Amino acid sequence: MASDRTGAIISAFILTALLAFPTASQNVDFGSESTPMVSDTSNLQTDVDIEAEDFSKASIEESDSLYTVKENPFQRIEKLSTPRGTLTLKVNNTSRIYTLEMAAGTLVEGLKDGLSVSRFKGANRTVLENRMQSMKESMDDYRARVRNEMTPEVDVRITRSKASDEDERAVIDNDENREIDLDGWTLTNSDPDSYTFENIVLEPGEQLFVYTAAEDALNVSEEEDSGYVYGTGVDWDETSDRAVLEDSDGVVIDRDSH
Repeated sequence: MASDRTGAIISAFILTALLAFPTASQNVDFGSESTPMVSDTSNLQTDVDIEAEDFSKASIEESDSLYTVKENPFQRIEKLSTPRGTLTLKVNNTSRIYTLEMAAGTLVEGLKDGLSVSRFKGANRTVLENRMQSMKESMDDYRARVRNEMTPEVDVRITRSKASDEDERAVIDNDENREIDLDGWTLTNSDPDSYTFENIVLEPGEQLFVYTAAEDALNVSEEEDSGYVYGTGVDWDETSDRAVLEDSDGVVIDRDSH
């Protein structure tokens, strides 16, 4: 569940506009054989047209800072704005670039295509490096807070039906006050065997019973207000096992051990 925080507003919503980024271009300076450097970091991002429904945004606003994150399966853009400067992080499958802009100058650092990226403009690089490190740590904290707030309260537990010890199953509980789409989510045991859910939506407070065996091998009396999945093949060891529930992005939502 999301928790109230004084002075902090955390929101998640879907962007309603297409975003595009300039074409990648850089000059590589092999001043050192062991560590090639990108000396010109202009236009580091590649062109990406993103449909509105594919790009999500969340933010945390406090009295002296504003953190935002936008991401889709292909890239993530984070920005932390404070009175002393703005730090931007752009990440995709080939690059991870930090850009710090403040009155004292601009500093760009990161990696692109396995090459170190470094660019500086200003009077004192050390001042910007120290400030970037401090803001990186703050950005890490904000990122953790956003992910915690956006992770749904969905619990998984290993259990057995009272009707038969052969009725191995896991139970997934939706403790949110909203529906949860499980499409693409996976349930994994310690072996690890896994099962991927398809076309399943849990209503608020609904339980989903996930059986190892096929439906025709069981004698289950289904309840109208619960969901059922059969024949997953994910079995649970009687003495010791662990269930891991992950969402479609591979984020661990919950674990249970017995």
